[in-house]
Amino acid sequence: MSDEIKDIRKSIDAYVKGSLSEDQINELWVEFAKKPELLDDLELEVGVKEILEKGLEEKNNKKGTLRSEEHTS
Repeated sequence: MSDEIKDIRKSIDAYVKGSLSEDQINELWVEFAKKPELLDDLELEVGVKEILEKGLEEKNNKKGTLRSEEHTS
């Protein structure tokens, strides 16, 4: 894998996390236009983020349920 692709993948990660500037976002979309296959990486990153957030949310909901059951018993 080339260094350029590694840098783009780092930018995709930063984009999904919301830490890119507007200029960096525009540059990333230019790369997507040049290399549409990179959109697969974006979809993967977004999917992983959603799975992690859902898992964390379920874990937090489970903890809240356990705490309320402890107080009612």
